Amino acid sequence: MDFIIPLIKAYLNLRIITLISLQSCHTTAKSLTKTIGLSESKYYNRKKTPDNWTIDEILGLAEHMNFSTGTAALVKKLAMIIDLLPASEKALVLRKGNLNSSKLKTRMVDYNHWRLIDFQKIVENCNRNNNVSKRFERQSHLVN
Repeated sequence: MDFIIPLIKAYLNLRIITLISLQSCHTTAKSLTKTIGLSESKYYNRKKTPDNWTIDEILGLAEHMNFSTGTAALVKKLAMIIDLLPASEKALVLRKGNLNSSKLKTRMVDYNHWRLIDFQKIVENCNRNNNVSKRFERQSHLVN
């Protein structure tokens, strides 16, 4: 469980940096859509509703902008990592993230089903009243 919060934070930080950079990017929508494999209408929809960007799209944009995606790309394996946790820790993460086994399995099959709110809930709620979260905070400061 010690790995989950820093992993999610790394992805969320990359996501923020990528989307902020996208706003000031001088690349045309047509070339970006080719790069990340989106239709122009989906691209404009994503720009209008940023919560809809998928993990693959964010990572594709980040790579296009020459950002390092190493740690953040591991978020693709997050559902599997959670599934491999001891039962009590797995139950805690699922509860804190407002997830269940069915949703976790869906995200194991296709990690692009993770929503921004899922990540935010896990980070916020696991950091709140959890003794383990104090370790996460200390470790994340070492990473950042």
